[in-house]
Amino acid sequence: GATGMLKNFKIGWFNDETHLYEVEEIETPHELLSLNGNISLKDEEIFAHIHASLGTPDRKAVGGHLFEALIYNTVEMAVWKFNHILLEREKKEGFRPIIGKFKD
Repeated sequence: GATGMLKNFKIGWFNDETHLYEVEEIETPHELLSLNGNISLKDEEIFAHIHASLGTPDRKAVGGHLFEALIYNTVEMAVWKFNHILLEREKKEGFRPIIGKFKD
């Protein structure tokens, strides 16, 4: 999880009909209410799949898939590393579920 503030971020919603993300760019600083996700391998490359909930200046909320952001003031974050588990996305078209594999 994480707490703090973000600005200049891109947040998206997955459109199940088009199978594309609808991405919105927001410049105004927002309060980081929740952040979670995972880091896995996708096509042999590191892939971060992160979701965020952010509080607007008028105390409403926005949320979705976080594509990029700048830290505003500070962000405090907890990250867990699993030494014996490798997260990898299946190699197929469309939805690519994560497969957890135990490493030697």
